[in-house]
Amino acid sequence: MEKNTEGFCKNCHALLRPVKNRDGSISYICPRCKRNIERTGESDDLFPFEKLRPIQSEFLRDARNALAGKKIMMANAPTGLGKTAVALTATVEYGLKNGCIVFFMTSRQSQHKIAIETLARMRKKTNKIVVADMIGKKSMCIADNIKNSRFFEELCAASYRTHVCKFAHASPEIVRKAKEKPMDADEIIKLGIAQKSCPYMCATDVGKDATVVVCDYNYIFSDLSEIVLQKLGADIENLVLVVDEAHNLPERIRANYTQILRPEDFKEASGMISKIDPMVAGILNRMYGKLTQHNFQDEGKLDRGFFEEIYRSVSAENLAALSFTDFLEKLEMLNAFLEKQGIFEPWLENIGKFIKRWNTNEDALLRFAKEGKFICESLDTSTVGRKVFEKCSAGLIMSATLHPLEMYRDLLGVPEERCMYKYYMSPFPKENRLLLTVRHLTSRYSARNKEMYESYSASITEIIKNVPGNVAVFYTSYQMMAEIGNRITEMCKKLHIFEQSGMTKSQKISVLNELRENRDRGAVLHAVLGGSLSEGIDFRDNLLSCVIIVGIPVSPPNVETVSLENFLKQKYGDEKGYAYARICPAFNKVLQAAGRCIRSEKDRGVIILMDARFNYPGYRKYLPEDFIPENVTDIRSAMARFFGSMQGKER
Repeated sequence: MEKNTEGFCKNCHALLRPVKNRDGSISYICPRCKRNIERTGESDDLFPFEKLRPIQSEFLRDARNALAGKKIMMANAPTGLGKTAVALTATVEYGLKNGCIVFFMTSRQSQHKIAIETLARMRKKTNKIVVADMIGKKSMCIADNIKNSRFFEELCAASYRTHVCKFAHASPEIVRKAKEKPMDADEIIKLGIAQKSCPYMCATDVGKDATVVVCDYNYIFSDLSEIVLQKLGADIENLVLVVDEAHNLPERIRANYTQILRPEDFKEASGMISKIDPMVAGILNRMYGKLTQHNFQDEGKLDRGFFEEIYRSVSAENLAALSFTDFLEKLEMLNAFLEKQGIFEPWLENIGKFIKRWNTNEDALLRFAKEGKFICESLDTSTVGRKVFEKCSAGLIMSATLHPLEMYRDLLGVPEERCMYKYYMSPFPKENRLLLTVRHLTSRYSARNKEMYESYSASITEIIKNVPGNVAVFYTSYQMMAEIGNRITEMCKKLHIFEQSGMTKSQKISVLNELRENRDRGAVLHAVLGGSLSEGIDFRDNLLSCVIIVGIPVSPPNVETVSLENFLKQKYGDEKGYAYARICPAFNKVLQAAGRCIRSEKDRGVIILMDARFNYPGYRKYLPEDFIPENVTDIRSAMARFFGSMQGKER
């Protein structure tokens, strides 16, 4: 009997059981309906592994049902459930049956590789699967002269329009190979370098015939979506979507619709056109001077007419000066002129685009200054999501920390009538995790002083000394990590590893290697909640015996946080608005960091939430049901009992 040919009952969705008949043929029995199911031709079950785990089987059944009903399934699916295999199986089956293209979207390139490997397994069952892996255009670029530019998108478009880029073509050979065998973006980039062909254009050509596109959120949830779909010859109504690690999507949408302008851009633009249009160059230079006179290092909310007032103040003495609207149009004309001359410096274009958006009546647009930069930021992510989720054929939104589901429905604009909510239990044994909290410590801003830092340091040091193995301590900020972490290093003579801002992939791998090499003696990792080591990195093989969460990373009351909170309160009410803006994003960072401890059914570990607010009803109600900590007065004894029970068990 061939493996992997089992299907699912069309009536109750139970896994069919193959039975060999006397004549050697195979029949399929539904164990629930107790009836034979005739199966002919190619199997429509594309699950890529031999066995489904119990909760995974439930997840797959639910996903198939949701897609069949053209629903948007929102799933809180814990680590270890096999989300990628389920999502791709259900959506590819649906896509092949209904003539839809699957867009599997994730924010992490490591997840791209897992998706490609899973699809390669599925392709062994049917050669109808064609996969295009598309990461960001900038990340796929092999043109060294523009790939690192702040204005990459503008430079890429200009060099393509004017036929300057020598790589701007798709190699037919690369496209053919990628259609025959699923390739991840790294493979296509290597081939593109070898054949001097644009990897992004190659991937796009594969995408024109793809049944599955693995890509970043930007391809659907940004202004790029219309261009991308046009290139692929697809319509949003013909897409079935998978949003992986979906807890990141609201923030990513907000980032996609955020624009930044620096005062220095005016000076650069002035220099570019000083000989072409001295009058406009002079105005730009004076605007630069005016903007640098102000102190915009401190955050401040600005009004819609800010730039027009600056313009009027510097052009008032010039009788030949243009109106502000004509001035912006003049910038566009000058930029087009420079481009025709083969000069690609997008300062003028950036200034014009930014100010035009700043001046619009766009709802929920925050205009402010921060660290010497001017920023336009959209507060309402639901409008972007709604345009997608109202029209797509069906979808699956999933994460291990998609909690509360209703919040993500609201923030992503998913139509309520299309929603199907599902919470799944962790497949890992409950007895393998000890979840504790304390009452005597808090990291709230009003309590931050020398005594608080010393109390935290003493308590954490005591815990570290009683953990047989590695410990990860996650702090609310780099500043708190320095204050407490440095004290701990003086009190505890173990290897201490500190996260650095902007760590590279190789640096993260080095951290993992150091932890492996020192696991018998026990090392201490100091990192930041929401940082690169608290999410998206796999501490496999029980590399961490204990995770300590120091405080709750509630965003400080800056102009962005306060504006977002006020907007959400106005839209969803005071309680939800505060929770959506402050508590839930903070708890999501906590859940992600806590999830670094136990990565498989064999791992065991202790998670300690070190902030009294985890006990407050107003905070506690936003924790998932399976993440309610036990309050103990003697953490050391509780840990001793837990780790003592591990003796004789495989770690």
